[in-house]
Amino acid sequence: DQARAGLLTAQAHLKQAQATYPSTVAQVNGVIVQAQSALQQARGKLRQAQLNEPNQTTTLQSQLKNAREAVNVAQSHLTQTQQTATQTDQQTKSAVANAQANVDKAKAALDEVIRGSRAQQIGQAQAAVNLAQAQLNNAKVELDRQKMLFAGGAAAKQSVDTEQTNCEVAQAQLESAQQNLSLVKEGSTSEDVRQAQAAYQEAQSTLAQAVAGRAQVNVAQQDVVSAQAQLAQSNAALRTAQANLAQIPINQENTREAREQVASAESALRQAEANRAQLPVVLQNIAVSQAEVKSAQAQVEQ
Repeated sequence: DQARAGLLTAQAHLKQAQATYPSTVAQVNGVIVQAQSALQQARGKLRQAQLNEPNQTTTLQSQLKNAREAVNVAQSHLTQTQQTATQTDQQTKSAVANAQANVDKAKAALDEVIRGSRAQQIGQAQAAVNLAQAQLNNAKVELDRQKMLFAGGAAAKQSVDTEQTNCEVAQAQLESAQQNLSLVKEGSTSEDVRQAQAAYQEAQSTLAQAVAGRAQVNVAQQDVVSAQAQLAQSNAALRTAQANLAQIPINQENTREAREQVASAESALRQAEANRAQLPVVLQNIAVSQAEVKSAQAQVEQ
């Protein structure tokens, strides 16, 4: 009975060993396949991280450089538009002021022409005639005196010629003053009025053009607003580029993590392969169980 019980026990051990061996083999091989796949994926991630890290660094540095240049260009453009707007505003104000002054001057001239000569102007013109007449009389007296001296041998011929010239000049000045007095007394002609009106209208037209030029100020100010918006956009792009560049340490951390994942996958694969190396031991145990069954059978048969 004891021998038979030993046989049954040996047979049970053998049966269990034979039944579990295929599943053990399948499990070990499955773990190896999974470990190999995990290692392949980890190595792929590591290669990608190693490729991305320098490429991303170069790209981000280039983007940052371009963003800074764009900010400089936008700032320069804004400064230029601000200067242009200031100059345009000053020039427009100056043009309007000058044009208004010319209008006022032309209006005053037109009013004076229409109003005609005043008594004060006539008096001034008459005084000029009287002065010119007095100067002519004095010149004639001096000419006669020089002629008498020359006749008596007390003066040179040149002195007579000089006084003759002075007399002629005084005569011409008197005639000019008399003509001016005549014009002042007559007052403005219709031609004078027409010319004054034309000058006034031309001054008004110039003023209107100067006022219309204020539209250029609005255009210049709008250019400043656009330049400010462009600068704000460039600054936003610069901040984005700086933030992206700050991600480089994160990319380096991704590479480090990928290396750790590769190391972990390699360790797991080594462990799986080590487990497969134990399969011959399992087969040896089965052989031992088979030998124990034969031995137990022999004892039962005795």
